[in-house]
Amino acid sequence: MGGRTKPYVIEQGDYLDKLAVRFGFRASDVWEAPENAALRAKRAPEQLHPGDVLYIPADPPRWLPLTPSTKNGYEAEVPRVPLRLMFETAEDGKPCASEACVVEGLGAPLESQTDGSGLLELSVPVTVRELTVRFVKRNVRHQVRVGSMDPIDEDSGVAKRLAHLMLLSPHSMDDPEAVADALLRFQRREHLPQTGTLDGATKAALLRAHGS
Repeated sequence: MGGRTKPYVIEQGDYLDKLAVRFGFRASDVWEAPENAALRAKRAPEQLHPGDVLYIPADPPRWLPLTPSTKNGYEAEVPRVPLRLMFETAEDGKPCASEACVVEGLGAPLESQTDGSGLLELSVPVTVRELTVRFVKRNVRHQVRVGSMDPIDEDSGVAKRLAHLMLLSPHSMDDPEAVADALLRFQRREHLPQTGTLDGATKAALLRAHGS
């Protein structure tokens, strides 16, 4: 990375590409910097956790030249990130397969459709914080917060994935007993040993079922 660095404490919704645009640095340079070796060893750049410390350049980026009394033209390109969303029906847990939907929050409404497994793939600007997916036929809306999924090695990451799979109430994500009960239901559904804890097989199955 070179030059002086300063610590930045990760907040909910932060991920590397988004921070690169916000603070004006190259994401790959910062992520590969020696100062971030410890964070790199335990996290993926797209799934940082609130409280993590990322070292970023301390010096502000250079200002663009400006000539008074003339027209000054600039171009800014906002990077985009892939977003993969899996949808199931609340009634029976079946995939929302090949369903028409409208994505709101990206400017003009975007008409799209899930694939045969209920997967919706999007490309969104890193500046987008939240969007809504509305299923036309059933008139059901799902709010999606971009960049808010915590790593699976954190308790909050396990709870959020179980809630997205409709095995845990969003109001119970801070309740250890409720999370353990949800894990039991997930293990039963996946034909895994029912321990109520996140063992290796359960972790792999939860990542696979959730999509990340």
